[in-house]
This record gives sequence, C-alpha cells and structure tokens, in this order.
Amino acid sequence: MNVPNEDVRGVVVEVPPGHEHVRTTVLLADGTELTFQEATVSNLVRAFLTVKTHPRRTRVVLSGKHLAERKKGYAPWQLLEDQSSEDQSPEDQGDKSPSKEDELGKGRSFESPSEGEY
Repeated sequence: MNVPNEDVRGVVVEVPPGHEHVRTTVLLADGTELTFQEATVSNLVRAFLTVKTHPRRTRVVLSGKHLAERKKGYAPWQLLEDQSSEDQSPEDQGDKSPSKEDELGKGRSFESPSEGEY
C-alpha cells in the first residue's frame, strides 16, 4: 500500500491518558486510523535517518522478532534490523536486489504480540 500525502488528513502524536508511552495515529482520507506504538515509530525514525544521512546505506530492513531475553523494561516483541540491511551500492546489486515481498518476509509468519505485552 502506498499512501500519498494527499490521503493523510492528519497525524496525532500523544501520550494517551493512563499510558506512559507515546502513540502516533495517522488519519487517512477514507476514515482509516493507523495507531503505532512508540517503539515502532522510534525504529522507523531511526531507520529513516540512517538511510537519509548515511553516505552509502540505501536501505534498512526491520523485522519483528519475539525476544525471550531482553533488557529490563523492553517489550518482548521488537523490530530489529535484518542482516540484509547491510546492502551494497545500487551498482553492485545488479538484478539481485530483493523485491518488497522478499524484504517483508513473504511466506514467513510473524506472530503479533498480544495487547498485554505492551
């Protein structure tokens, strides 16, 4: 799904009452509301800034993983950078550049965290 700027009617970034963490809600023209947790937006921003500012990196791929061992206070479900993010220059990739479906792990199943895990 590609969402053009014209389809974004608004964005709300807030700490909802009774919560500790920031939530970001994107409001689309068709009435769809997409709410992202703080960790998701933080990872997205970090990946975006890496691609935008790094002299040679042209992509970052993040995949959701359930971590049994993690730092205190961290959720068990984390978006982590894939090894495939360590890309080469576009000239070196030739026809071997992965498709969007490959990057997003088509054919692999990701378990979604339950609401109580946040």
